[in-house]
Amino acid sequence: ARPAVRKIHPTLCTVLGGEGPIRVAVGDGRVPGPRPAKEIPRWLAAADLLCLPSHSEGRPMSVLEAIASGRPVVGTTVGALPSLVTPETGILVPPRDASALAEALLAALSRGWDEKAIASKASGWSWDGTARKLEALYAGLSR
Repeated sequence: ARPAVRKIHPTLCTVLGGEGPIRVAVGDGRVPGPRPAKEIPRWLAAADLLCLPSHSEGRPMSVLEAIASGRPVVGTTVGALPSLVTPETGILVPPRDASALAEALLAALSRGWDEKAIASKASGWSWDGTARKLEALYAGLSR
C-alpha cells in the first residue's frame, strides 16, 4: 500500500516501530525498533496516524495508545480492532488487501480528524476504569 500512498503524498515518512519478524529498511523511512514506554507519546505526537495492517491481532496496545493520544488508526478487521476503531477514530479494511489499505490511508491522510474527540474515546481505558468495569461485571454475576 505504501507505494500507492507515496504517489499522492511523496513526502510521506514511514516509521516502523516495535519488534517482529518483518523489521526491514523502508528506504526513506525509519526503523527505530522497540522504544521505551516513556517515548511512545512523543512518537505518536509526531505522527499523523497509526497504521496496523495485521493479519491477526488481539487487543493491540499500539492502537489503544494511538487513540488515547488523539491519533486516528488505519487497521484491519481482525481481533479486537473492530471494537476499538470506530468511524470517529479511524478506518478499518479487510486483512491482506493492499488496495483497500492504500485507499484507507489516503482517506485518513486527507481527512481533518478531531484529536480531542478521538482521545475522548479512550476515557474508560485506564487501569482504574477497567477494574471498575470488571468489578461491576463480577457483581452482576454474583446476584
